[in-house]
Amino acid sequence: MEKVESVELYHVNIPLKEPFLPSWIPGYPQTHNRCTLLRVRTSSGVEGISAGVAHETERDGLGCLLGPYILGMDATNIPVVRQRLREASYLGWRNPWVEAAFWDIRAKIAGRPLYQLLQQEAERVERLPVYASLGEVRPFERRRNDLESLVARGFRAVKLRVHAETLEEDLRLLRSVGKFLEGRLALMVDANMGWPVSLIKGVPQWNLDCAPAFAESCE
Repeated sequence: MEKVESVELYHVNIPLKEPFLPSWIPGYPQTHNRCTLLRVRTSSGVEGISAGVAHETERDGLGCLLGPYILGMDATNIPVVRQRLREASYLGWRNPWVEAAFWDIRAKIAGRPLYQLLQQEAERVERLPVYASLGEVRPFERRRNDLESLVARGFRAVKLRVHAETLEEDLRLLRSVGKFLEGRLALMVDANMGWPVSLIKGVPQWNLDCAPAFAESCE
């Protein structure tokens, strides 16, 4: 049995070159990218890695919480891992991201890519297309260079954020971007309108009339 022998936690804090203004938290500029990095090591030396969002150094107490629950347990028994994490959450701290480290261990022991463990009949993947996701709401004038850069780097699709005060402003941005791209990138939209988080001012939220109207206009 691959018992959990040790649990290591690190606080990772990466300064950004310039403040990032996420569309999903209007008025909350981010100056650092922070995460809690977890390394789980088994009795035979297999390591599993996962990471979760951090705001500061809250990891200081996480090891004391997780240790009694997962040290000595079978690192390959995912149902038990989930149960232990659920039990730990009863104490007021939910950390579902920890489970990924145990899937990492299982994949390494099996000597197979993780996607093949999750889907037994999966074909071998040699290349996987990805899309670029832009996190800020920017006017079209500031999007030109972003889009040209993505095309030059070989992306085939991009996801934009819209969160303007009015529906027409959002649609005007999409029309301008679509005309500019001329089909060079597939265009997707993440509206973030069902996420009512704002620190400085009220943000627009879509109702059941506005959302279908936006979707129809996009189509």
